[in-house]
Formats: sequence, C-alpha cells, structure tokens
Amino acid sequence: MRPSSPYLRRYNHYSESVSQRQLEALDSSPAARLCENPVHASSSLSTNGVEVNKLTVRPEPGRMAPTGFSHSLAAQNDPRVIFAWRQRHSAREGGQKLLMRVWIGCLYLLGVALFIADQSALAQQGSGAPLKKIRIAVPSISASQMPVYMAKDLGYYTDEGLDAEIILMRGGVSIQALVAGSVDYTGTPGATMSAAVQGVKLVVLMAFNNKSLYDLIVRPNISSYAELKGKRFGVGSLTGFSFEIPQIMLSKNGVDPKKDVAIILIGPTADRMNALRANAIQGTILEPPFNFMVLKEGFRKLGYSGDYYQNLQGALTTSQIKIKNEPEEVRRLIKATTRGFLAYKDQRKLALPIMRRYLKLDEQFAEQVYDYSRPTLTPDGTISEELMRTIIETQRQASKVSRAIDPDEIFNFSFVREAMKESTRK
Repeated sequence: MRPSSPYLRRYNHYSESVSQRQLEALDSSPAARLCENPVHASSSLSTNGVEVNKLTVRPEPGRMAPTGFSHSLAAQNDPRVIFAWRQRHSAREGGQKLLMRVWIGCLYLLGVALFIADQSALAQQGSGAPLKKIRIAVPSISASQMPVYMAKDLGYYTDEGLDAEIILMRGGVSIQALVAGSVDYTGTPGATMSAAVQGVKLVVLMAFNNKSLYDLIVRPNISSYAELKGKRFGVGSLTGFSFEIPQIMLSKNGVDPKKDVAIILIGPTADRMNALRANAIQGTILEPPFNFMVLKEGFRKLGYSGDYYQNLQGALTTSQIKIKNEPEEVRRLIKATTRGFLAYKDQRKLALPIMRRYLKLDEQFAEQVYDYSRPTLTPDGTISEELMRTIIETQRQASKVSRAIDPDEIFNFSFVREAMKESTRK
C-alpha cells in the first residue's frame, strides 16, 4: 500500500521514474566529486616500539561550493533527477559523516595514547637525551635485593638517565657474564669477592646487608643436623655465600659437607625452595620471603646463618674496567641505588607495597619479611674495614690463595660515600 502523503507520493514517484543512467551520469559530475569525503591512511609511526597507523582525513574543499553544485544539477534540467540524486547522496553523505565521526573518535583516542606515551618518554629522558641501557644481574627476587627494585620502581634510575634492566641469574653465571660484558652490574657479592680474591678484576660498589639473612631449612621429617647425613643438600652456586655458608653451618654441627651430604647445584632461591618441596633435596638455605613460606608449610629450620657467619649479603658489584671506562655511569647508578636503599630503609609505608608487588606477598607476610630484614641493613651502604678483612680472609682460605690482599682491591665504596653525602645535603 502506497503512502497517502503527497510528499511521500512525490518522493516515490521521483525515485521510481529516474533512470539508473541519469543517476550514474550525475555521480560522475564535478559536483558529485566535490561531495566525496575520502579518508586514507598515511605512513605508519612508532612510539615505544609499538607500530600504529597514522590516519589522515583530507578536508572537503568542495562541500561549500554551491555554484558548481547548482550548475551541475541545472545541467540535468530535470527536477526528478535533482531530487532523486539528492536523496541518494544524502544517504551516502550520512554514512560518510558517521564514518568520519568514528575516525575522529579513533584519532582522538590514538592522540591521547600517543600523548601519554610521549610524556612518559620525555619524563624518562629528562633533558631529552636517550636513556642509557644497563643490565643488573641478581641471584633472586628477595628482600636482600629490594634497594635495587625500589630504585627502579620509584624512577630513580630514570632520573639519572639510566634504563635499568634487572635480570635473574645464578651467582656463578652472573660473574662470567660480568667479566664478558654481557651484564654491567651484579647483586652477588659472594661470587664477586670469591673471583676477586683469585685475581679477577671485580669490585664491590655498595653493601646492603652486613648480616646474613639465610636460614638452613630441611624437610619436615628431619629434626637435627645429624639426620642430614646421607641426604641431598641444594646450593645456589659452587662459589659465593650460598655455597660457603651451609658448609660452615654443617661443619660446626658435626656434618662434613664433603663426605656426609651430597651437594646438589640447584640455582636461585626460588628453585631451591621448589626442589625442597618436591623432595629433590632434603636441605638448603633460604632467605626471606622463601624461608617464611616453607616454614608455614611445615618445613623445619635448623639454624640461622647470622649466628655462624657475618658477611655481606645484598650488594652491587661491577668490574674495574667499568669504573675506569665509565665512571660517570657508575656514579649515577650508585646515586640512584642509594636513594632506593634509603627509601627502603627509612620509609616503611613506601617500601611495603613495592615489596608486596615484587615478592608477591600478602600484607601481613610482607610486614614480617620487612621487619626481619630491616635490622640487617648497613648504616650507610658500606661495611667496616674489619668486616672487609674478615671476608677477604675467609675467601682466601676457601680459594687457597696465599698472597696478601688489600681491601681496596675488592671494595670501592667511594661512589656510595659521595652519594650519601649528597643525600644528607638535601
């Protein structure tokens, strides 16, 4: 049934009576071309390594050109053609306008994203210079490494123009990587000092803890050191503290680490914890938070390493070549890490959320780990000369090195002392 409205009847009449050829002719007219609204893509761009398409909308120079439009329609000399053409192209224009709105919305969101990314990049670059990439190898994601994670999370490395990548790496491997130049710094003081005593040109730059955080943990069915005889004992490396500390603890409790137990090289603390859970090993040393995790599960603690051995746990180390060739980078690294160290040490409320995120702990557990590790932090990022000499002597005996070694060969605290002085002046 046709509509009764005269207007609608006229619309239907015009629409039905205008030939397809007339409309196609009008489509190709100059006026029709002026009404086109092309949207096209230009070359791609990149921000922070993410490729995006940059869209460009060409303006419509002919949309406000009524003279050309009227002249073209008048040339058809048929009001039906004019009306039908207008009806056809109003629908096309409506679709184009909708498409334009969609593209404008997309471009707006893209612009906001690019602006945020650019602002982030500018904030990171500070003066506009690109950030310098550095790599720090750490043996575990644990409380003893928190000053480094604090410095990264709070943007202190960025403030110094450094893009710090923290890599989880076994102690002995990290020393090989440090010597080869594959990493720039490590958080493994034990393996560093062991190598340095044997003549490798490595130094300790900064000390986080001057007392060990390790507990000797065993399976639930073991209740004494004597019951470890004939069992498998997991270590993190064949050099450094994770190897030396259990030998001292076992020896002082009547267990010969060379004869009575089988020493198994496992790797980082988390791997040793999982091996203990799986009964692949029956004993190992664990630091926070891993010791608390397994104690909660029913595993047993036989001893605390701090009662047997005072040492340096948690530190930053590097090569003497790095100090010689890039002293400004070393200065900036230590300045940033010192800020992270002080924030962790003095701002408990700031430190706890960051610790929870990196160590994946709940609030109560994070507080327990923090309160356990906080008393072992050094006063100023250094250790006493007496402790330096004690550590060197222990390492000399372990490595069977006979020559005398001066602390300055192993420790270089000049950068952290400078950073501490600067922090107190602010």
